[in-house]
Amino acid sequence: AVGQEPLARSRRSCAATYAGVFAPIRALFAAQPAAREAGLTAADFSFNSPGGRCEHCQGLGEVSSNLLFFEDLQLPCPVCGGRRFSPPVLAVRCRGRDISQVLELSVDEGAALFADLPAIAGPLGLLSEAGLGYLPLGQPSSALSGGECQRLKLACQLWEGRGETALYLIDEPTAGLHPADVDGFLRLLTRLVEGGSTAV
Repeated sequence: AVGQEPLARSRRSCAATYAGVFAPIRALFAAQPAAREAGLTAADFSFNSPGGRCEHCQGLGEVSSNLLFFEDLQLPCPVCGGRRFSPPVLAVRCRGRDISQVLELSVDEGAALFADLPAIAGPLGLLSEAGLGYLPLGQPSSALSGGECQRLKLACQLWEGRGETALYLIDEPTAGLHPADVDGFLRLLTRLVEGGSTAV
């Protein structure tokens, strides 16, 4: 059942983690000679794990500034400059970029950079087909719109369930969506049905 509930309220989940591409990206960085020399593992390239992340902001890239009578203001972390990771991790480059720069790439840019790796390019290609090619890989899930959440969920279902058939019960999928979002959503539904699944 695919409803309209948000993906996550946590700022620790992002488009790349939800789509399942961040784990292979981290493994790729950990396999670089500079990472092996520094004793870094894939866990060090996660902004959710102590070790490689910036501990001042705990990998969020920003810190809260308390303004007393006003809502807290989020400012770039003064230690990492909003880059989320420690200097040893940022020193490792893969395909000309550090891990922070990869998270700044859009889905389309990421798919092009990792075009030779199906575990990364496959899910990103589906996100692009769903009209999410503009989305930054590091975009927090909590900041996605309802239409973006719907398309991200369905694209991930398509990737994870490839070769399998299922019955999808979808509750008011296009309520409140922009017409362009509806088009992308319907393309995904068509792909599900063409793959042998049923969508109600």
